[in-house]
Amino acid sequence: MWSPDGKKLAFYSDRSGQMSVWVWEQATGRLRQVSAVIARPHFWFELVRWTPDSRKVLCKVLQKG
Repeated sequence: MWSPDGKKLAFYSDRSGQMSVWVWEQATGRLRQVSAVIARPHFWFELVRWTPDSRKVLCKVLQKG
């Protein structure tokens, strides 16, 4: 999902070995993992959501334990 300012793309990926949230910055091409917890979208339509100021992302996560 693109950030409200259109500068970043947040998405789920398991490239680190577990499902987490990653952000790609359009201006620099930088790709980084932004969550240390395991993300758990249950349905294909449950996307990462951005806060209106494009500074934070929200997603469902696996409970601890």
